[in-house]
Amino acid sequence: EMNFAKSFKGFDIEEVKNFLEMVAGEYEKIVYQNNELKEDIHRLEKELQDYRDKNDNLNKILITAQSFAENEKKRVEKELELKYKEAELNIKKMIDETVRQKVELEMEIKELLTKKNSFMRKMKNFFEEQLKQLEDMDKEIEFKTLENRIDEDNAEKLLEEDSIVVKKNDIFEGKE
Repeated sequence: EMNFAKSFKGFDIEEVKNFLEMVAGEYEKIVYQNNELKEDIHRLEKELQDYRDKNDNLNKILITAQSFAENEKKRVEKELELKYKEAELNIKKMIDETVRQKVELEMEIKELLTKKNSFMRKMKNFFEEQLKQLEDMDKEIEFKTLENRIDEDNAEKLLEEDSIVVKKNDIFEGKE
């Protein structure tokens, strides 16, 4: 508040003028500060809106990232499940193939054993037949040898008998 000195026609004009200039200066400062404050408010409101927009964008990105992560997790789980099922199927096929090969090998082994046993029987029969033939040949040789001996013995006996008969005849005929 300002007190003016009184003059003849009212207030001192110079003081009023100085006061008005001072009020105008102060008013100008206040308007300037007000404009600066408005600009600051406007700038801060803009920054606040930018932060809100960024926050909204970050929230959207976060939601998108979470959604992507969940979708990716589900995709990977499905892929793993498919690969697991595929591996199970491949293992089952391998087991089936192994069982089939085992059965085939067992059949081949059985067939080979049958062939081996058949071969062994044939070989046994063959060797038994050969042994029988050898034994028969041996008996025949023995028999012929024995027969020859008997023939020799008989011949000697016959010769002896003939010689006895001859000697007897010689005695009876007087040759002695």
